[in-house]
Amino acid sequence: MNVEEKIMNEEEKIMNVEEKIIYLDGTTYDGSMPDGIYNGQGTIKWTNGASYKGGWKNGIKDGIGQYTYPDKTIYKGGWKDDLYEGFGKLKFNNGSSYEGNFLKSKLHGKGTLNWVPGVDYVGTFDRNNFINVKDEGKDNYSWTGEFNLGNLK
Repeated sequence: MNVEEKIMNEEEKIMNVEEKIIYLDGTTYDGSMPDGIYNGQGTIKWTNGASYKGGWKNGIKDGIGQYTYPDKTIYKGGWKDDLYEGFGKLKFNNGSSYEGNFLKSKLHGKGTLNWVPGVDYVGTFDRNNFINVKDEGKDNYSWTGEFNLGNLK
């Protein structure tokens, strides 16, 4: 291994610093922390039961990851700037779920909302609003309303 390869190898080791931290409030973090900032892959567990495992960029959730809420609602999918972004799956603690696209943590684009077992709404969403959604393929509906973390408003 020449000098340049050794330097690159050492720089790579520095960039992938793995840390295990227990904060004063009991929150734990296990993952990459170059320069003391969450960057790369890591897992954080809060004392309220919430947790996140996945990608970090400059201290915020970014890339692919899974967030579990204290009520056991789970989101798995893309993240950007600490918000759901791109394709993901959101499963609520009441059994309802959504699988599809997100934009800034809102249902946006094509997706399937399983409101209750056996009742699927498939179609296009626009920032949490239903647009031309089909109920199990039987009828077309246009909805004017907002879907917010398991509730219709």
